[in-house]
Amino acid sequence: MQDDPHTPQDSNELVGARDPGPQPLAPLQQKLSMGLIGIGSILLMVFVFRILWRNRGPKAKAAAAARRQAPRPQPTPAGLHPAHDRLEQTMADAEELTRRLAAILDNKAARIEALIADADDRVAKLSNALSTPAPTPVRERPAETARATLEPERLDPFHRRVYELADQGLSPIDIARRIDKPTGQVELILALRRA
Repeated sequence: MQDDPHTPQDSNELVGARDPGPQPLAPLQQKLSMGLIGIGSILLMVFVFRILWRNRGPKAKAAAAARRQAPRPQPTPAGLHPAHDRLEQTMADAEELTRRLAAILDNKAARIEALIADADDRVAKLSNALSTPAPTPVRERPAETARATLEPERLDPFHRRVYELADQGLSPIDIARRIDKPTGQVELILALRRA
């Protein structure tokens, strides 16, 4: 086997043959490159500001000249400007409306206070009336006298049957079922008896 000059013979040569990568810069070289980058940045900023300052100059001069040449507005005396007159009229109308609404609200408040006082007086009278019981008059109900004076012979047999069932304690619905008549009719007959 021939020895190839490019082939390593030993494993130690393999390890040593690796590329160690970029070598770190010397500290002086690093400082020099950082300084150059800083100086370049400063010069670039100075250049940009100078261009901006040159462009600003003519524009600023033109704006100042235009301000000097423009006539200053003279103050208008009161009453000469229509918008000012309309504004003053609107403000006067608003003040008048405010005064009117305030007067209306004051009148309503006074009326409410009077009504509250009247209601308090009525409540006091009612509580006094309820605290002293009044004698209740005993009167005879007209229905009882009418029932006493009605003669059973003069009653309709249907009415008589309704009255008998009601006296037995049946409800109007039960009575209507027994005699096969509408409940409303039975209730009307019983109401006429009570009246």
